Amino acid sequence: MLNAEQLQRFSLQGYLIFESLITGRRLDWYVSVLDELVERGRELREPVPHFSLELNCDGSPRPGLLHKVQGVCVVEPRILELAREPAIDVEVPGGSVVLFCANLLHGTADNDDPERTRYATAWHYVPGDIDLERFPRDGYDDRFTVHSG
Repeated sequence: MLNAEQLQRFSLQGYLIFESLITGRRLDWYVSVLDELVERGRELREPVPHFSLELNCDGSPRPGLLHKVQGVCVVEPRILELAREPAIDVEVPGGSVVLFCANLLHGTADNDDPERTRYATAWHYVPGDIDLERFPRDGYDDRFTVHSG
């Protein structure tokens, strides 16, 4: 639960920092597992299932420069331990919107209720002044400018 000061800070700044949620040996262990994944990426000369490499301006993969591990828990089940850390379950009623940083570890539980359907979309905020030419991955045909007010 956030206290009044945290709520006010979030309202004014749009973010909160929770330092040292994972520390000591647990943090060292997670870093070592992630380092192993990065090292596997460094050995790649072309993309393989679950591993994508950064791209050059011409769209060709940049050998040894890991961009993303899609489905990281499939590739490395030890990462599931992060989901077992204490951190927060967010349950919301239909029609709700939840906003969070894409860098926040997140996921959803299985929908085991055969009588209910869950629909979700994922949108990413990209500041309008970012030069997308610096990020040649994929196209940006679905980019829309949003104005407030």
